[in-house]
Amino acid sequence: MSKTGASHRWRAPHFLLILAFVLSLLTHIFSATGDLIYDWFTNTSPDKPNEKLRKPTRTLKSQDWEDEKKLADELKNIKRPDIQTVWFAAKVPPKPVVVAKAEPPPPPTPRLVPKRKPKPAIRLASAAASTPIASSTAIASAAASAPQSWFGNASAPAKASTVAAAALPHQASAASAVAATRASSPAVAAAPSVNAAFPKTVHITYRWKGFPAKLTWTAGDGRYTLDIGAAMLGRSRVFSSVGTISKRGLAPERFSDTRDGKLQNEALFDWSEQKFVLHDGDKTIEGPLQPGDQDLFSAAFQFALQGASMPSFTFSLASGRKIYSNVAFQIMGEKTLRLSGKDVDAILLRGTFEDRVFDFWLAPQWHNLPVRMILNAGKDTYDVFASDIDADGKTLLESPTPGLDQPHGPRG
Repeated sequence: MSKTGASHRWRAPHFLLILAFVLSLLTHIFSATGDLIYDWFTNTSPDKPNEKLRKPTRTLKSQDWEDEKKLADELKNIKRPDIQTVWFAAKVPPKPVVVAKAEPPPPPTPRLVPKRKPKPAIRLASAAASTPIASSTAIASAAASAPQSWFGNASAPAKASTVAAAALPHQASAASAVAATRASSPAVAAAPSVNAAFPKTVHITYRWKGFPAKLTWTAGDGRYTLDIGAAMLGRSRVFSSVGTISKRGLAPERFSDTRDGKLQNEALFDWSEQKFVLHDGDKTIEGPLQPGDQDLFSAAFQFALQGASMPSFTFSLASGRKIYSNVAFQIMGEKTLRLSGKDVDAILLRGTFEDRVFDFWLAPQWHNLPVRMILNAGKDTYDVFASDIDADGKTLLESPTPGLDQPHGPRG
C-alpha cells in the first residue's frame, strides 16, 4: 500500500473528529452566551437614530423619603444612643407643704351709683337685629380675603377667624365655622403633586458591550447600601458604597473597588474630621471633605433623591484612587432612549473634571433612577444602560425573551 493512500485514509476520520469537536464547542458556547449574543444584536446602543438632545419637558422633582415622614420634626436626624443607662434611687417621701392662712380682705366701702334713665325698647331691638348682620359680613369678607394655603392646613383662614373672634367675641363660634367651611371647600387650591416615596429596594441590570452588570440598592433605618458589579469568564468586579441617608440626601462613608474577591482600593469619608482618606495599595491620599460630596456611583442616587432641590450641583467625587474636586454638574437636556424595545425619556446631567466626563441619565417617570451612566475615567470608559429595572418589587423595565418578544432594537 502506498503512503499516499494511507495518509488520505488517516486524515479523513481525524478531520471529521476535529470538525465534530469544533461544532460541539460552538454549540456549548452559544448555549452559554446566547443571551449575550442576542443582546449584542438587539441592544447594541440605546441611542435612537437622529435623536438629539432637546430642552427638558420634565423636572427632576425631589423624592420623599419615607423614613423621614414617619418621624416627628423634633426627632428627625437624631441618632439613637448605642447604650442606655438607667439609675434607680430610693423613693423619698415628699415634704409636707405648709400653707399660710391668708387674712380675709377688709369689707368694701359702699358707693352710691346714680340710676340711669332706661332707653326705649324699640331702639334696643333694632340694635340687636343689626349687630349679627354686620358681624357675619365682616367675618365672611375677612375669610374670603385671607390667602389660601397650598398645603391644605387652613392656616390663613384660621388667622382670619381669630381676628374676627377677637373683634367680636360673641361671634367666635360663627367665625370658626366659616373658617372650617372655607378650608374644606373645593375652591381651596389642592396640595401640589408629590412623587411617591423613593424605593427602598432597587435592582437594575445594565448592559455593557452585551455583558450584564447588576446594580442593587437597599435603604432603610437611615442607612443605604449600593452595589454594582459584573462577572464574566471567571473574573468579577464589584463597586460598593455604604453610608447614611436622610432628607438631605446621601452621605457616603466608604466606597470600595473589589476584583475577584480582593480589595483593590477604597475611599473613606471621615465626616468628623472633614477629610477624604484613600487607600490604593500602599498609597494613602487625603483631601478636604465638604457636605454634599459623593463617590462615583452614589452621586447618581443623590441626584435621583434630591433632584432639582439640591442646594448645589457642584461637589467633589471620590473613587478609591482619585479625588475629583468640585465637579460642576449641569443639566444638558432631555433625550429619548431605546431600552429593551421601549422609548424612555431621560434627563442628562454632565459633570467634567479636566479630561474626565461623568454622565448620568435619569428617568423622571421612574423616581429619577439612572437608566444610563457614562464614566470616562482616564483609560477606561464605561457606557452602561438599563435593560431591566425592579423597584420595591414592581417591574418598571423588562428585557424581551429571545424568540418570544422581538423588539425593534435601538435602531428600529
